[in-house]
Amino acid sequence: MITMRWKVGAVPEHREQACISATRTEIARTRDLPGIMLGGLRLRARWSSNPGSIGVRLGVDLRRRVSYSVSAWRSPEDLDRFVRSEHHRRVIAPYRTRVDVHAVRWEGDCTDHDALWREARDRLANGSR
Repeated sequence: MITMRWKVGAVPEHREQACISATRTEIARTRDLPGIMLGGLRLRARWSSNPGSIGVRLGVDLRRRVSYSVSAWRSPEDLDRFVRSEHHRRVIAPYRTRVDVHAVRWEGDCTDHDALWREARDRLANGSR
């Protein structure tokens, strides 16, 4: 598994409970991996321009063709605004029919990034909501 470090968002000093979102994306075709990874990097590069974003971490398991993300948001509305944003939609549109995305969302602490990554992976594995 290749993982990236936590990238700080527009709200870097957030210390209260946050809206946490985690995704596990199963990629049907190996040939889609480069484009999906590039899209993820583009979203990450602009992370601090997303209102209410606290931080994000991305990972990919190339052998299994699975990517992961965990992100923290000031509010559920901020997360929803990002998901509906033109930039996000443009990045995911070419692959929508060739991936299977599992997502979970919860309120939690986002100050320990490694613990948050582990919790996200556990919640995705167990189907917790």
